[in-house]
Amino acid sequence: SGKDATAALKHLAIAEGRSVKVCTTRHKGMRGVLMCKGVTDFKKSGRRELLHGYDCAYTAVIERWNWKRDGAPGTFWITKYVPHTYVLCKSSPSLPSKAIAADERINAIVKGAGTKTTGKAIASTVRRTLGVAITPRAASRVKQHVLSEVREDFNTTFKRLPSYARAFEDLNPGSIFYVHWTRESEGAFISLNLCSAQIATLASRAGLRLFAIDACTFRGPHYRGQAIQTVALIDGHEHGANFRNLPICVTVCDDEVREAYDAHMNMWKHIAIGGLNDEGDALTLHDHIVSKDSVIFIDGGSAIHSAVERRCAGDGHVLSCALHILANVKKHHREPDFKDARFWGIQAATTYEDFEVLMDELANNCPGAAGFLWSKNPSEWTVWGWIERGAVTYGRRTSNPVEQTHSLQVAMRHWSPLAFIEQYLVDMAELVAELKTTADVLQTRLDRGESPFTPCVQKSIDKARLDAVHSVQRVIATP
Repeated sequence: SGKDATAALKHLAIAEGRSVKVCTTRHKGMRGVLMCKGVTDFKKSGRRELLHGYDCAYTAVIERWNWKRDGAPGTFWITKYVPHTYVLCKSSPSLPSKAIAADERINAIVKGAGTKTTGKAIASTVRRTLGVAITPRAASRVKQHVLSEVREDFNTTFKRLPSYARAFEDLNPGSIFYVHWTRESEGAFISLNLCSAQIATLASRAGLRLFAIDACTFRGPHYRGQAIQTVALIDGHEHGANFRNLPICVTVCDDEVREAYDAHMNMWKHIAIGGLNDEGDALTLHDHIVSKDSVIFIDGGSAIHSAVERRCAGDGHVLSCALHILANVKKHHREPDFKDARFWGIQAATTYEDFEVLMDELANNCPGAAGFLWSKNPSEWTVWGWIERGAVTYGRRTSNPVEQTHSLQVAMRHWSPLAFIEQYLVDMAELVAELKTTADVLQTRLDRGESPFTPCVQKSIDKARLDAVHSVQRVIATP
């Protein structure tokens, strides 16, 4: 039918990355025409020539014959096709991101700046070069289109992984870069595990003993695996920030399962960070992360929860991300009286008595949400539970350190695993010099008997201590 012809032409236009005007010219449902708006304007104007940069000659005609023509009767055929004459034509006043990325000037600028270029900078360049205003989100898509062109062939990158891993371990003694295959040679890729000993050591010296673990998804057209990362919270010190996030180790795998988290955490035991533990053995990253003074934020996933609890039971303070708890409540119990502010008030209660009163009030209006929250072990996601455990979170109530890291890697997660790891190491190298300075400042202040932390960090520590004292005083005063 003519409707089928129109649908086919629309798909053709979508494939070209632009919208066009559909002409309803039909002969008994046998013919459909697609053209730029500029063509119709040109025909109405009476002009004899197309105006450069204004009109576009794009035309596509699709027809169907009832008789046989190199195919079955009724087959649709494209009988006329003129490609778009100009990148900027009236068929697409908003200029799709793919068309912007195809412009030689924009393409060269983005490739020259690489992954460090921002959406704001790209939008400004497009406005200046092409005279078109785009949103930051559209600018991000332009960046992805351009940078995807410079990525190597996807299958080739997997073959390069083993040699890349060996070179990394040779240049970084004590570090881990292990690639797992289905067979020892020419097998299918399963996972890779990477941890830099230098970065782990600096994290132990400049870190605040707060860690977050989570996975994010690759978004590329060929690989849809997971990147599991452990991120440490760092004192910002002299770099204009009170806190900074430092990725310590990463695992790239197909699925977010317990075995993947086990392999990820197993790296901790093989990374020495200097010094000796209580047994007289070399101090490892595992000893640092699961010590009684450390805090580990995780989400509510069963895979990570079982892996972390089994490895860190009785040692580190394993806390649940309050934001994930809130998201799960809203997902499973859509009660109109349940509001975000109400949840955060419950989560921020500093004593069990205050928490119980607020939960009783919630149960009267939202029994489903209250029952769900009670089932999630409140001592893991409430402030009063953290105070009783002696956990210092520096004002953190969520897994934001790792979530913020994931948000900075959106463009990288459209690449192959090798390209992702290469950029990951480049970003980490830029932090090493800064962290060395931070670690030296911390050590100097400790040697002088001074507080090694910035005022903001010290304020968070003092508040945690004060909350703990008030909690103990209230328990003692209770008859």
